[in-house]
Amino acid sequence: FRNYTDEGLYVLTGADITLRQNRFIENGRLSTDPDIDGEGFGMRVDGTQTVVIENNEAAGNGPAAERVQQGTLGMGIDTYGLKNATIRGNHTHHNIGGGILVEDSEGVTVEGNKIEANQLDAGDYWDGGIWVDGGHTIILKNNIITGNAGPGLQISDEDNQSPDGYVVEGNTITGNYFGLYLWNFGTVDLPPENIVRFADNTIENNTRRDFWIVDWECPPSDP
Repeated sequence: FRNYTDEGLYVLTGADITLRQNRFIENGRLSTDPDIDGEGFGMRVDGTQTVVIENNEAAGNGPAAERVQQGTLGMGIDTYGLKNATIRGNHTHHNIGGGILVEDSEGVTVEGNKIEANQLDAGDYWDGGIWVDGGHTIILKNNIITGNAGPGLQISDEDNQSPDGYVVEGNTITGNYFGLYLWNFGTVDLPPENIVRFADNTIENNTRRDFWIVDWECPPSDP
């Protein structure tokens, strides 16, 4: 899927869907869809149950340069409202925006993905190499997140939904601007383990800081 206006592939609702071994290259440059604010995606999957997203490549997706200057970023693999999903073995790189977004979803495992060299700085906010926002029971394990211009892993509660059941285990997060970026959990320390449990991760050698935790609101710029 190459050079499509808004996204290479859009899956809306449905169940028992497998998306495997596809390539999504340079989509979303001239997005016209008013619902996505000109962001542009390689793959977009919304409101889907029992879905597998596996062994895909998403590279160079996202908006044109003039939209980036206006504070718009896209995403390699963008997901929203998933239930019982697996996102595994994908390679997302050189996107103008994040690598993988899991938003307001439940029962999702994100494992064994390689996320590298994505542009995550929108000027007044950051995307994440992998970004998890809201939802419940999200497992992030054995992902390699490296060389991203922004946070390697971002976990947030943007809409104050009080998410829980996140597990972050066995991931390697190195060489990004920031390693782990957490915000809106009401603490400047790691949240309690019932919200996010960390185990056996390598989070080191990120160029600005390895851990960046903000209690409320997403700040306009990095420290």
